[in-house]
Amino acid sequence: MGISGSTGRRTRSRLWVYLGALSADTAADEMFYLALAWAAAHSGDALSAAAVLAAGSVPRVLVMLVGGVVGDRYGLARVATLTLVVRAVLMTVFAVLLIPDRPPTVTVLVLLAVGVGLADALHMPAMGGMAGLLAGDGEQATVQGWVASVTRATGVAATAAGGLLLGWHEVSVGWAATGLLLVALLAVIGLRRREGARLRVVDEDEASGSVVAMLTAGLRVVRSDRVVMVALLVFTLANFAATAPIILGVPLKGVALGWSGTEYGLAYLGFALGSALGAASMAQVAKRIRLKMRAALLLLIPGGLGLVGLALATQAWTTGLACLVTGLFFAPAAALLMGEVRERTPASMMGRISSVVQFSIFGLIPVGHVLFGWLVGVMGLRPAGLLMSAVLLVAIVVGWAFARGHVATTSSDVVGGSEVAPSVRPADVLGDPG
Repeated sequence: MGISGSTGRRTRSRLWVYLGALSADTAADEMFYLALAWAAAHSGDALSAAAVLAAGSVPRVLVMLVGGVVGDRYGLARVATLTLVVRAVLMTVFAVLLIPDRPPTVTVLVLLAVGVGLADALHMPAMGGMAGLLAGDGEQATVQGWVASVTRATGVAATAAGGLLLGWHEVSVGWAATGLLLVALLAVIGLRRREGARLRVVDEDEASGSVVAMLTAGLRVVRSDRVVMVALLVFTLANFAATAPIILGVPLKGVALGWSGTEYGLAYLGFALGSALGAASMAQVAKRIRLKMRAALLLLIPGGLGLVGLALATQAWTTGLACLVTGLFFAPAAALLMGEVRERTPASMMGRISSVVQFSIFGLIPVGHVLFGWLVGVMGLRPAGLLMSAVLLVAIVVGWAFARGHVATTSSDVVGGSEVAPSVRPADVLGDPG
């Protein structure tokens, strides 16, 4: 089932433009963080590299919730436009820093990561929330599935291209990211002209209140929905345990084993490829899955075994294979969880709820980076990876225990017919990636 067969004509038109913008934006992110992790791994020890990656995550987490409020108050598309401009400027600075033959210092990389993290805090809720506003009635699950599959496929292409560019000349990665962000900017500007009213759903009464009042209203809605609360818990614990072994562990392994930039990129390509395949498969069957929460937790188990394989791998191709298995199961699990949240999100709170989800995803990642870097220094890369894999398995057990109250709409089977959970209004329960 493609986009043309699952959505209305007007929705298809605006969705293609949005997916183009999101793809360019995602590709720029992939290339930037690929190059940042590589530069960080070559600028100091494991703990210094972890500090660089954590430096971008900390301001993103601290400002993320406010970012959702800003999007809901001023319009998601307007905020996305302004943040794309800022991000393009920062990518240009990064490209200039990569011009010298030696990598930038850890201090310089930390400052750059902080700037990008602050821009991300405003950008991610706005860009991600736009998908929910562009979807037609009853199309949230389908649109979310295609958003996930397109962004994962983009990750494959961007990771492969980024690895090749790193092997050719590091500075080319920064210029490529800048160009992609400019493409995304033009696409979002086009969407604003065509779909301005749809993209600016603002509750005027709320918008006239304070930032704290708007944020409190969003959090109150989140707390009223058990499904959303369990999804946030799983997002938080799983990302804490799994992100550092993949994002930081692969480049550290590459440095230890003497990989070239191309070998590093190709090894990391496995995760992007697996994620693309997993998300595309989920887009086909998501509507048939009734117990989405439990299905997502079951998918995380083989993904966790892939993480164990990543810790044990000693060659580029085995590392890439382990990453492929991990992404193959992690991506559909994330799509199911995000679909559950989006179905329950009112339009006027799309930015705030997106920011809460992003906050749960990124909240403990800085701690995970620092902890993983410290563990690598104390016990080595392999034991550190195995320990984080064990933490992920604990997260699955905890999520399963809290999800016991989550039942299907009409069936006790995990996979059933074609119905999806009905969307609900903010008066009841809470009712992004991109």
